[in-house]
Amino acid sequence: MSLVLGRHLFLASRPSLNALPAAGYSFLKSNSFQSSQRTIVTRSPKMAETLFEDLMLITSGANFAIGSPPLEILETCPKIVSEAMQTRLSRPNATKLFQYGPYAGDPAFRRQLGSFLSKRYGQPVTADSLAVTGGATAGLSMLCSTFFNKGDVIFVEDLSYFLALTYFQRDCGFKVVPIATDDDGVIPEAMERAVTSHTGEFRGVSESHPFSGAMYLMPTFHNPTGRCLAPSRCARVVEIARRHNLLVVCDDVYNLLPVSVDGKDPDPISPPRLISYDDMADPSTQGNIVSNGTFSKIFGPGVRLGWIEAPPRVIQAFRKSGFHQSGGAPQHLVAGMMSVILESGQQTELLNVSRKGLEERATAICQALDRCLPPGCSYKKPLGGYFLWIEFPEAIDGVELAKELQKHNITLQPGVRFSIANKYKNCVRLSFSFSPSDVLVAGVETMCEVVREMLQAK
Repeated sequence: MSLVLGRHLFLASRPSLNALPAAGYSFLKSNSFQSSQRTIVTRSPKMAETLFEDLMLITSGANFAIGSPPLEILETCPKIVSEAMQTRLSRPNATKLFQYGPYAGDPAFRRQLGSFLSKRYGQPVTADSLAVTGGATAGLSMLCSTFFNKGDVIFVEDLSYFLALTYFQRDCGFKVVPIATDDDGVIPEAMERAVTSHTGEFRGVSESHPFSGAMYLMPTFHNPTGRCLAPSRCARVVEIARRHNLLVVCDDVYNLLPVSVDGKDPDPISPPRLISYDDMADPSTQGNIVSNGTFSKIFGPGVRLGWIEAPPRVIQAFRKSGFHQSGGAPQHLVAGMMSVILESGQQTELLNVSRKGLEERATAICQALDRCLPPGCSYKKPLGGYFLWIEFPEAIDGVELAKELQKHNITLQPGVRFSIANKYKNCVRLSFSFSPSDVLVAGVETMCEVVREMLQAK
């Protein structure tokens, strides 16, 4: 799915917006889509230079909506990329980077990536288990197009990343089934019930389509809640997936970004990934879990580079796909460049700086929430990633709060957008990755004041 298309569809689905492609967006002056009175907001004559500019998501106030690295990280990338590209192109086999890449991707890159991930995860990751992608969204698309068809069943957490839900429903035509969650992640008993009740809708398996259905999870530093799947549940989730022949796609894009709010833990670590529970030494399994990663959150989204870590049958299926047989692995030149960045240790250095910046922002936003959040509201301090989740009293509607905050040039994501079951209307997601700490704090103070006014008006 085109991420730009996904954002357009998201805006088009907002109750206060009418999408006008190539023109802008129409803000409805009433809650009725039948209203004939509209105020047209057109794009600037200057062409947008980033996705967020194109979708008018850049504000002068706190931006709690954008899940992107901050500008101070992106500003370091040009020099790193320039030096790495010069180094890679000076090597004897540089010409091969301009040819179609091998099915799984540049071998030097996969070796360096495997070494980097092994050190960061504290678990072995081999080059043979990795396939190069054009980022996490592209990796998700590769998996869906290789193994599934329109009408297939996919299980998701309720809550889940809203643009993934858009992709599954609108682009793929999947039947999306929500599974209940709590503070420890997806509930295995709810997963068992949901899967069992839909087994009659699974299609038969074949060599080219070996899985009966799919499940999409974000086990570590979940988007939107920031929680982690409890270790006590991981083995149970894998067992259910194996027994029902499901492919579980783990959106592991934040795993390398643990943080310690208030600096209480000098060296926070991420929990073991779900794929580590899918023991390939077990002769009874061929592997049901894949880990979908990206450089978008740890380097820069513009490189459009990621990876899938998967069992052999998944890697081999990519080799046989029309996509890979036609063009090989995507981003061959960029992968060659990134292999130098990994080899030099610059990615590790940048990741450490990123984590420090995230910790500072997370600490600042949590201290502001502790100080300003009205009674009856709650949140949990994040352990990593980009986001935290706030639950307000039932009287607060997240969509209405977002509209009020737009008047103060503050953006956030209402909780209902992350629920396929249309729940969590009194919740919101805040991103602390993008805006500077002082801007985040000012935004929290304003948000809390607006919430107080809304509660008093009820």
